[in-house]
Amino acid sequence: MDFTNYSLCIIAYHGTFDAAADNIIETKTFQSNFRDDHWLGQGIYFFREDFEQAKQWGKSAVEKQLRKGHIKKGKIAVIRAILNVERKNFWNLDTREDLIRFNKHVLKELAELEKQKIELEISLGESEKLRCYFCDLIDDDIYLIQRTFSGNSYLDQYKMLMDMGLRQHGTQLCVRNQHIIDFESIECIKLEEISIFNLRQGKRYNRSIVFE
Repeated sequence: MDFTNYSLCIIAYHGTFDAAADNIIETKTFQSNFRDDHWLGQGIYFFREDFEQAKQWGKSAVEKQLRKGHIKKGKIAVIRAILNVERKNFWNLDTREDLIRFNKHVLKELAELEKQKIELEISLGESEKLRCYFCDLIDDDIYLIQRTFSGNSYLDQYKMLMDMGLRQHGTQLCVRNQHIIDFESIECIKLEEISIFNLRQGKRYNRSIVFE
């Protein structure tokens, strides 16, 4: 019996703005943009079992569209999806087992670069770009990657939480193959509307360090 492989059914939340959500529901496809500093490489991003964090990400998505002048107002939208994946096709970098796998993968790729006398054009201080680079080189049969990241939050003001070491984290899921998404069960909720006026009165946050 293989104790290391089993089927997983994961509840995941994707924050976006209303027009993008409508397109996802209609086409049954998520669109992703290439970036060299994605959290876990190229893919579609969800928060694992965290509606509130996806809601905040949706708020950021609306504000981004407003700042670019693409829209004058928009609603926060959160999509709930079920991800069905076999454990062998899932790297959970929160576990010791898969972090060891990832480290072996990185060492193998570094050895290959050295063998071919290719210099890695990313500095050691660019952690997000380094992580993205090596995640993009993971074999295609890994359909899903998970990692929990920490960041600043308004919850940091509560001393008792801080004394107990309970800081806000966000568990990111990067879907690398959309066939694990059960599009028939997808649901979407649209929340408050934000206008350009609201944006001018509000605050701006850095996506990489702040969980509201």
